[in-house]
Amino acid sequence: MAWAVVTSRGKRPFWETIRWGWPPDFGIWKRVALVLLAVALLWLASWVAGALGGNETEIDLLIKTSLAVRITVAFLAAATAPFVEEVIYRGVLYGAIERTLGTVWGIVIVSLMFAGVHVLQYKNSLGVITAIAMLSVSLTLVRAYMGRLLPCYVIHLIFNGIQSVDIILSPYLESIRHADKAAGATIKLLGFLTRHWG
Repeated sequence: MAWAVVTSRGKRPFWETIRWGWPPDFGIWKRVALVLLAVALLWLASWVAGALGGNETEIDLLIKTSLAVRITVAFLAAATAPFVEEVIYRGVLYGAIERTLGTVWGIVIVSLMFAGVHVLQYKNSLGVITAIAMLSVSLTLVRAYMGRLLPCYVIHLIFNGIQSVDIILSPYLESIRHADKAAGATIKLLGFLTRHWG
């Protein structure tokens, strides 16, 4: 559907119309900076989500059901969501709104649309909704500033990719943390006993 809208059913080139690609003179150091920006955004979003808090979301409950579900959610979040969402929101919609209403309205409307779509998904957590709104504004600002879509996709891919690894590994990391706490408590108890009765 995005292809049909963007190309007027094949009359315009798809990739160039959505402005896919790197900005001119976007060398290796700028690409490294983009990766660091993605990691910083994820860290900030995680901090905001934790600070504002909220209850478990439907996604949280879903990923706790089984390893197969965690892998499926992680795959969809990393492999498909960044591409599909960037093409639709900052490729198709942003380009059309920017041409019609200008850059500022393009940023505002697309940021609100992207964040709004995720509200029902994360309705139990103001923290997560705020973090997604931050991501949305950041990605749309990058699209407006750079004039190209590929940087937005890369940021979104890294953001979701790191979270996907966490989704798959979190039960195992949690069990390691519990084992470390238990081992630490045992070592403290043994130290106490040897000091007082040894």
